[in-house]
Amino acid sequence: MKDTTIVPPGHRGFRAQALLLTRSGNSLDCFLADIDPGGGGPDPAHTHEHGHVFIVLEGEVTVRRGDEEIRLKPVEALEVDGRQVHAMWNRGATAARVIGIHLP
Repeated sequence: MKDTTIVPPGHRGFRAQALLLTRSGNSLDCFLADIDPGGGGPDPAHTHEHGHVFIVLEGEVTVRRGDEEIRLKPVEALEVDGRQVHAMWNRGATAARVIGIHLP
C-alpha cells in the first residue's frame, strides 16, 4: 500500500495518515493524525466548506472552533463546522492521536 502520510499546509508536528480516500484519491475523507506536543494547525486558523468530526484516541488536544477553545481527552469527540474559524493544537506534554472525519 502506498504511504499516504502527509503534513498538511500550515501544520507542524502533525502527521496525517489517510484511512479513507475519495475515489479520485486526491482528498482525505478520513485520517489518523499523530500530533506532537506543541504541534497542530493550521496556523493561522482557517475555514472551508466541509465540516469535521474529531475523535481523540490518545493524549489531549485543544480545538479552536470560532471564539471557543475546547479541550478534548481520549474517547471524546467534537463536530466542527468548517465555515467557522478552526484549528487543533496539542498543548500537552505527550503525543496525541486523533481521527478526523471530513463531513460533506
